Order: sequence, then C-alpha cells, then structure tokens
Amino acid sequence: MQDAHLPIRDEYFCRRDFLLESGYSCGMELLKLAERPTAVFSCNSSMTLGLMRALSELRVRCPGQVSVVGFDDFLWSQAFSPKLTTVAQPSFELGRRAMEMLLGKIRVAQNNPEREVESDLVVLKAELRIRESTDVPRSSSQSPLHLIIG
Repeated sequence: MQDAHLPIRDEYFCRRDFLLESGYSCGMELLKLAERPTAVFSCNSSMTLGLMRALSELRVRCPGQVSVVGFDDFLWSQAFSPKLTTVAQPSFELGRRAMEMLLGKIRVAQNNPEREVESDLVVLKAELRIRESTDVPRSSSQSPLHLIIG
C-alpha cells in the first residue's frame, strides 16, 4: 500500500478474535464508515464468512462495490458466490516442515540436554488464487481504500 501511495488509516484495521462473529461485527462496523473501503483482506476463513454475511445484509455488492480477499483457501472458496479470491498457504508442506523441525529439536535435546536448541526460520511461498470476489474499483472518483480484518 505504501508503494502505491495508498492511505493507511487506523479506522480501516479491525482486530478481533478470528471467529465468524468477529468477521461479521468488523464488516458491519467498517462498511458503515463514511468512506467505505473498496477492498478487504480477511485473515482467516471464519472471519471471511462473517464479513460476507455483513456484505450481504448491507446489500454491498462483491466485487462491484467491495473486493474481498480471504486467507487460507478453504475447501468451499470456489463454491462460494462469488468464488472467493484467496491467499493459499501450503498447509501440507507447513505441517511436514513443522514436524521435521520438532523431531530434530527432540533429537538434539535427547542427545545433549544441556545444549540450547536453536530456532529455525522457514519461509514458505503462498499463492494468490484470483477468482470472482475481486475487481478494480468501479468509479474513478473512489479512492482505493483498504481494510484488514484480523
């Protein structure tokens, strides 16, 4: 957003407990702002469901009025209406790597209990899966504002 010179305003960030009701309440709160965002990034599938419910109740068209990007490409993202654009993380690889790291730390601790176990950092590549819930803002008078739910 900074690279695109988009405003980052505190009122566009809504932090709650990652549950469906939180996504709904954040969505209701943020979509009722005088300057409603044109794009929303929701940090998990439960909050995305709540956000989509808020959009529906307020009769805000997705993506016509607000684009939505979810995180974690849950199974029914493609069956949802509209089909949800999501950031998919490599869940299987994430679990496999975590287990390998845990087993390695256990082996080190068993062989040398006095030795401090080092922390590793592994970065896995996520994938943006573009579907039907995102589009460019319809009106050139709209500033491309964004919010993050999470």
